[in-house]
Amino acid sequence: MKIIHTGMSFAALGIALMSAAPAMAQQQASANSNAASDSGVADIIVRAQRRDESLQKVPVAVTPVSGEDLRERKLNDLVQISLAVPSLSIGSDNAYSLRGVGSQIFTANIDSSVGVMVNDVSLGVPLFMSNGILDDVKSVEVLTGPQGLLFGRNSSAGLMNVISNPPVLGKTEGSVNLEYDDRDTAPGGHVGLVAKGMINLPVSQDSALRINALESYQDPIVKDVNGSSHPGQEDYQGRTAINLRYLYKPTSDLSVYIIGDYSRERGIGGIWDRSWRSVAPNGVEAANIAGDNLISSPSNLYFGAVGPDFRSVDTYGLSLNIKYNINSELTLSNIAAWRAYVLSLNFDSALEGYSTVRINNTHQLYNQFSDELRLAINHGKQIDGQVGLYIFKSSLSDFSQFNGDGAPLTGPTGIPGFFDGTSNYAQVNTSLAAYGQFNYHLTDQFTLLAGGRVTNDRVALNSTTGTTPGAANIVNLMGVLGPINPAPYTNTNFSYKIGGQYQVTPAVMAYVTWGTGYKGPSYNTTIAFVGENPLVLPETATDLEAGLKTSLFNHKLRLNISAFLEHFNNFQVQAFNAQGAQFVIENAATVKSQGIEINATARPTRNWTINYAATLQDAKFTNFPGNQCAPGLANCNGSFNGAGLATPTSAHLVSTLDSKYEFPIGAKNKLFIEGNWYHRSSINFSASGSPLTAIGDTNLLGASIGLRIDARMEVAIFCKDCNNQLVPSYLAFDPLDANVFNKASIMQTFDYNSIRTIGASLNYKF
Repeated sequence: MKIIHTGMSFAALGIALMSAAPAMAQQQASANSNAASDSGVADIIVRAQRRDESLQKVPVAVTPVSGEDLRERKLNDLVQISLAVPSLSIGSDNAYSLRGVGSQIFTANIDSSVGVMVNDVSLGVPLFMSNGILDDVKSVEVLTGPQGLLFGRNSSAGLMNVISNPPVLGKTEGSVNLEYDDRDTAPGGHVGLVAKGMINLPVSQDSALRINALESYQDPIVKDVNGSSHPGQEDYQGRTAINLRYLYKPTSDLSVYIIGDYSRERGIGGIWDRSWRSVAPNGVEAANIAGDNLISSPSNLYFGAVGPDFRSVDTYGLSLNIKYNINSELTLSNIAAWRAYVLSLNFDSALEGYSTVRINNTHQLYNQFSDELRLAINHGKQIDGQVGLYIFKSSLSDFSQFNGDGAPLTGPTGIPGFFDGTSNYAQVNTSLAAYGQFNYHLTDQFTLLAGGRVTNDRVALNSTTGTTPGAANIVNLMGVLGPINPAPYTNTNFSYKIGGQYQVTPAVMAYVTWGTGYKGPSYNTTIAFVGENPLVLPETATDLEAGLKTSLFNHKLRLNISAFLEHFNNFQVQAFNAQGAQFVIENAATVKSQGIEINATARPTRNWTINYAATLQDAKFTNFPGNQCAPGLANCNGSFNGAGLATPTSAHLVSTLDSKYEFPIGAKNKLFIEGNWYHRSSINFSASGSPLTAIGDTNLLGASIGLRIDARMEVAIFCKDCNNQLVPSYLAFDPLDANVFNKASIMQTFDYNSIRTIGASLNYKF
């Protein structure tokens, strides 16, 4: 493919520039790395080390996405961030991966390998708590590699750090943002509407309040051919969010920052927009979907359901951040936070008009409390860093049920009995940690860094599986019936990071780091056979990284390159267990990820900006003796060693190219044209490597044209996935065909990145 050759040539160019950069930089004796010229690439300030620093001075691989980038490219939630960050991939239900590594797991009791932090508070369950967080955002920083020494929660693969705009003292201002979306080829509906509002109000001379509100409605992508025949169908996606941020700064040394938020999400649009991609001949589903006159294919956007499809999530949060400058060298801060959500959902997981599994419902209540006490140290010009203590506790209660709607199966397959099963569990996670990291500046050019973290995790589970009272002739979908009450599991981990950075010239910095990462233990809440151990062991990682950050040609080109080699032990992976007809979490013995990341920004002229980013990687299982055989896979009995298979959703090459040109109109107005290209090579969604869960290369084109008027108003028209390449966000095996006939039928899920969107937007500041 041309794009692969293009990406490889960029990689080769990047390697060549790594060796040439010092010589180039020496020719720029007058260059100042802290400030770009008016026609050069502007410096970017990031908080990758929990303090404001230039992107070019931070010895961390970080991809920042500014609030302006989010607005211009109409990226409204974390799922869409992957279009701007090549190393990030998204699976089902907000399951994130970085550098090809992440837990593609759609259960709330398992931590994500990729953490999400919002305004210094870790989201224990990003799965259901990301609604509305990209409203009025200053930046999103995607940090690759293990995190934990500088941030509250451990994350073994990386972190998405979301930073909102804080209240501004002494200033009254506001904004209104409106967006209209039209998905012209979606049979489920065309319309999408997004409305955002912000107002900043001075409360007193030393305090201010910032209020954000969001309202969003999106039609679904797929169409239920039986949708008019049953109640309880919520095909749309509706989101409402409000966020209040209050800043009190009585002195220059003391600040009190309080954030409260509430959000609600209703409907299944963009979450369970699913259809049949393929069905196995002579299986259960082939005959069933024929009754709905459905034809399975990769371009199929129709499904059948007779049970209710609904989803509601209410999220709450409150945080208190107190910061006090003890003196010029010491700053003490404490961040206490509470977050919670209430979830209720049901979907007809049969995807056809017969009553196989009409009821697949879940009711969850989640609470988390965290507190982080942190001391930042800046001892003259020689030593700086931070130490901290962190406490985290979460509780999750869940009731889930599968049922064939209380009636015998009536499909043409003639299988007797009911499909049924219930699960009721409560899990409590407690984590205590002490951490610290210091930078020692040996000279003005050479800095050593070292840090460590001790984490103690405890996880306790109380689970019971059963059946619906009164059901008979049961085909159980919950595995072994009865209680699952393992003894609480406790684990202590020590992780660390060492490295150094060298300022070759004012415009060139090189760094090398070696570190380890950690992700805590958990439990499977059901078991497939008597005697199975439900424990999911902790996941650990090692990471070697080397990078070069450069500002070249009088700041007209910023080129950052990093190379990485990561090893993961006891990698937590989701697999389908045909014996229990259910998805389970397993520990793959080892995983290796290696590759190169490139981030480049060029500004050839004052009005023209080009951004290019690419991740060239190889992420695979190096030892996985318990890998579950895919349904229908020939010459495979139960399990096999999956060594050599690519990790789920990992691509060899992902790249993004974005170009924007501005035409001045008079003294205060600008016309702009923007175009972007997202490329991803082929991926596989399952750990088994089944060819049925693989998709080929993805190429998405986007564009926008707009007018900025007096720096206060902007109107634009845009398109995303202009070429309308229908790309599923997830592929999964059908449990029914797999369990009954060991045959592979494939369900596909679509999100709002999957299909062409044409729209218009209006932004106004006052």
